[in-house]
Amino acid sequence: MPTAPSATVFDEPGHSRAAHAASAASPALTGEIVRGAAAFAALAAEWERLAARAANGVFQTPSFLSIWARHFTADKPERFWCVTVRMRGELCLVWPIEICRCGPIPVRIASNAGAPISQYDEILIAPKGDPLALFAAALETLRAAGVDLLTVERVRADSALAAALPAFARRLGEPDAAPFTVTDPEGLKAFLASRKSKLRKESNRRRNALAAIGELELVMPEDPATTRLWLEETLELKRDWLKDKGMVSRAFLDRRTHDCLESFAGELGGSGGAVRLLAPRLTVGGRFAAQEIAFLHNGAYHLFLRAFSPEFAAHGPGNVLTEMVLAWCAEEGILRYDMLPPRFRNKREWQSGEVEVADYAMPLTATGRLYQGIVVDTLKPAIRNLYYALPQGMRSFLAGRTLRL
Repeated sequence: MPTAPSATVFDEPGHSRAAHAASAASPALTGEIVRGAAAFAALAAEWERLAARAANGVFQTPSFLSIWARHFTADKPERFWCVTVRMRGELCLVWPIEICRCGPIPVRIASNAGAPISQYDEILIAPKGDPLALFAAALETLRAAGVDLLTVERVRADSALAAALPAFARRLGEPDAAPFTVTDPEGLKAFLASRKSKLRKESNRRRNALAAIGELELVMPEDPATTRLWLEETLELKRDWLKDKGMVSRAFLDRRTHDCLESFAGELGGSGGAVRLLAPRLTVGGRFAAQEIAFLHNGAYHLFLRAFSPEFAAHGPGNVLTEMVLAWCAEEGILRYDMLPPRFRNKREWQSGEVEVADYAMPLTATGRLYQGIVVDTLKPAIRNLYYALPQGMRSFLAGRTLRL
């Protein structure tokens, strides 16, 4: 488990020693780090304005991160940093960061705040100014604050973060992809018409098989209590699926994930707000068949979890629910159904496109370079490969003993 950085890194609560550090490359740019809850209080209005411009910044919004921080940094609030860069006083970059120190190793690591729930790492950046210069100022601010290594995960190729990455950023492992479906009415109509005849026939077969059992209905929860109940049921089904497949999800290793998602359901499950948690459910004759949990932000539906009832598994209820949700998105003016990484076979049937995503490391000191070479580049991939080389039965046993959610 990550622990808080040494107290020598920090000055008075709310600010790091790097506060108000001017960029050597551009004196007009000023970097500052605001820590803990002070970031939400001091930056809320400006932060929201930048978030409103980000197509895929739901996991960097104040709405999302204020809830996340209560659960994941409540015991060590100084671990949450909000790196800001201003151009002549105007906020042009916001970058929510989590700081950790890996046990006895004297290395300070920065990563995007929101893990293990967030699915994209991103920066929120204004359209004015040079993105490379703004990001360079943010990196300089982190380096001055004593950060050795910066890691970012699932960076979309079309993101502001990808466009601003410095030349020394090193890609980790093989890239993946985030499949999506366009859901504006004309775009969705064209996509559905373009699907292969075999897929259209299979979709009809699934719907007809379920309809023969009972009436199909897409249901949305009416209140936060129902949203939380449906979320709990979805998490339980997903945990059972992971255990059966012998797969380990980082989010399901931490009990705090459950409590945080429950807060999301209670606080973001209403009809208002820039960020909403959605929980569409397919029922067959009034009985639960399949469920999705998603975050809605800036016209994009981000599919976070999907689960289905074993009772109806033979008839593909998850696929039927997907088709119904796509139609619902088109009716509601939602422009994109984002299935999030990784690229899975079951997503391929419904995607109209995909965007590459990749992980990167940026060492800021010699210590950071050493840690990256030994731990990030070598040790972690070896452990992961060793685990997935085990027989599935053994992996299922281990998953059942380690999953905490």
